[in-house]
Amino acid sequence: MTLTLSGLPHRSAAPRWITLTLAAAIVGVGLLLSSKPVDPSEAGTERKRLIARREKLFQDLVKLENDRRRGRVDERRYAVRREELVAALETVYGGLDGDDTSPGPADRAGLAA
Repeated sequence: MTLTLSGLPHRSAAPRWITLTLAAAIVGVGLLLSSKPVDPSEAGTERKRLIARREKLFQDLVKLENDRRRGRVDERRYAVRREELVAALETVYGGLDGDDTSPGPADRAGLAA
């Protein structure tokens, strides 16, 4: 006994294979980029640069606060500049919050990077 069915609806498997191929390519590229080796000396140099920038921005913030206290700066200018400094400090602290948990400068007791 032979049964032949014809004219039945059939969906192509091509969209499924294209989607799976693209997903695999995205995962592969992600794995490739995440496994990029990091040069320890390069990471140390970047960390020192970020620490120096943090100190400079913090000094600028302290100077701005002192100028405001003494009445040397306009309130609008103070608010804008303070917001800029705090945003820049947040960016620097974000960069310092990487996987490296070593302490900051040894000459600054009580401060961790």
